[in-house]
Amino acid sequence: MTISNSCSDWLDFEVVSVVGSKGAQTVKLTVKVTQHSTNTRMSVGSSFMAYDCDGQEHRGSWSLGGTYDFFTDVPVKTTLDIPGKINPNTTTVLPVVSFKVGECRIEMRNVPIDWK
Repeated sequence: MTISNSCSDWLDFEVVSVVGSKGAQTVKLTVKVTQHSTNTRMSVGSSFMAYDCDGQEHRGSWSLGGTYDFFTDVPVKTTLDIPGKINPNTTTVLPVVSFKVGECRIEMRNVPIDWK
């Protein structure tokens, strides 16, 4: 998996887990975000977009993760439910996942899914 972070000079981003439910055909993405600037309030997950291996687009509304108070150097963990159904038989990785943390664009490629 590769991660691109447009604000890497002051924002750390880490994938904690990507877990899929085979029965429900859903995927949950858990991330941890730490900002190193002044205390602020930011949304996580706005402008969410992902593609599965079948070429289906999965778009989210305003903020999938929520809006949080970010304190300097304090990590915030949140889980984003990827919208729509994803076929566990054809999608073992998500070719692309993209969303915003505040005004920062996070893009992940070839994100492996732990199907359960």
